[in-house]
Amino acid sequence: MRELSLVVCDDDDLAAAAIEAAAEAQGYTIAGRVANAVDLLRLLAHVHPSVVVARQELPGTTGLDAARELQSPTDHDGAAAPQVILTSSAPDLELLAADPSVSEAVPWGDLPTLEQALVRLREQILTGERRRGGDRRSGEDRRKRQDWTKVFAERRSGQDRRRGDRRTGG
Repeated sequence: MRELSLVVCDDDDLAAAAIEAAAEAQGYTIAGRVANAVDLLRLLAHVHPSVVVARQELPGTTGLDAARELQSPTDHDGAAAPQVILTSSAPDLELLAADPSVSEAVPWGDLPTLEQALVRLREQILTGERRRGGDRRSGEDRRKRQDWTKVFAERRSGQDRRRGDRRTGG
């Protein structure tokens, strides 16, 4: 059976300890704990967990930025990129969950919801499924995800889809 391992990235020690306890109760081995995204990326150069639980509101950069970096096509020493669960105290969970680099987005501090996400990912990992962002959603939710993906892409490119031109600075 494949080993389930997990890295926690949260700057709150109490929350990180609670996440670790919830993960261990679901059969995960804790592969590490860090307090910011820079240390997370450094750790993941040496450790290849099945799952990363990262807080969205991190010092220096966001959990979403770290998740995107983890899913980039850079070399992970042949290991698959980890599934990423983002925790957030902000009300934008749907936006976070819509990103293809995020497997799950749960409210920060909501351990029952986190445990459910860990169970879902455990089953996916053990059966060999690799789902991302909106893959587990209904057709309507999938369309919302596609719409948000277009909005994110337009924001990154500076393109205004309503006018078909580049946005100006003012």
